[in-house]
Amino acid sequence: MVKKIAIIMLIPLLIFVYNMSANEKLSIERLEKTLWQSLINNDFLKFDNNTFRLDRFLGTYIVIASGSYKIEANRLILNVEYKENDKIPNNLVYEYQQSNDNLLYTVYLKAVENYEEMQNRFWAKDSNVPEGSKRFINGIEVIRLKEAVYITLENLNARENPNINSKKFYFRGPELLKEYLPKGFKVIIIARTIKKEKISEWENYWYFVKPYEGGIWRFKLEDESEWMDRMKRPDRYYCWVYGQFIEEMKKE
Repeated sequence: MVKKIAIIMLIPLLIFVYNMSANEKLSIERLEKTLWQSLINNDFLKFDNNTFRLDRFLGTYIVIASGSYKIEANRLILNVEYKENDKIPNNLVYEYQQSNDNLLYTVYLKAVENYEEMQNRFWAKDSNVPEGSKRFINGIEVIRLKEAVYITLENLNARENPNINSKKFYFRGPELLKEYLPKGFKVIIIARTIKKEKISEWENYWYFVKPYEGGIWRFKLEDESEWMDRMKRPDRYYCWVYGQFIEEMKKE
């Protein structure tokens, strides 16, 4: 039986950075102080009072696994007592690791083997990459920005890469299907290119963004196989836009 739950989703525009020391050991306190999120399909691991719960969004958030846990030799061992289907193993093992190349987060739990029905990496939501850090997106060097809400100043193309010859995305949101971002559309900026690019009479950065109110990018409107492939990609929420046609929203 599927267990349904209610979760209020908040967009984290205020960044609290957790810095993992080189010899840090995994602890109950560390697990329970933050949410752990998969970047593939928004699975969330939550720890509380020596128990865990895994939530997945399937139209609404449901519990797909829960139980107790323990820590041995810097490894997290999940003892599954409830599972939504039989493909989930009774025991799941994750290692505590740090990343210097992920654009969003620095600390994660990595599965010691490939679990068919479980995500293999869960990122600590409080381990945001610091503002100003340099990272790479598909081989393109960028600077991590403080996340902020921007608004489009006119209809604007969303692209796969930061250049005007890159593929254009269609946008599919909760109540919107467009070949472009309409004027007044809200996005959250994540990063920008290192250098500005001159296009016609303008010179500006390209910005790596995600929609403020949810939605994903796709290349075709009707190709369902392409749609399902995009749903499996962690970058499905992100696109590039040219900075000349966006501005930060004014605080009321």
